[in-house]
Amino acid sequence: MSATKELLRARFSEVKAEIEAIQGRAAPMRATRDALVNKYRAEIRTLDSEIKEVEAPLFDLQQELAMIARSLKGKTGTPAS
Repeated sequence: MSATKELLRARFSEVKAEIEAIQGRAAPMRATRDALVNKYRAEIRTLDSEIKEVEAPLFDLQQELAMIARSLKGKTGTPAS
């Protein structure tokens, strides 16, 4: 076997070990991040559901408001915004 191949194999092992060391240091940080993401995703889903429930009547009310405004030809008696 040539010396070049032996050097490449040795470097391969070194690089692989460096990669594994970096991944090992990052793993606990990734686990913490993933736990936070999962926690907040669950909270966000809960809030989204609650918001959807509270705002359910908005669509019909906004439609009614628009219909009234059209009937009044925009003269609703409220200040322009």
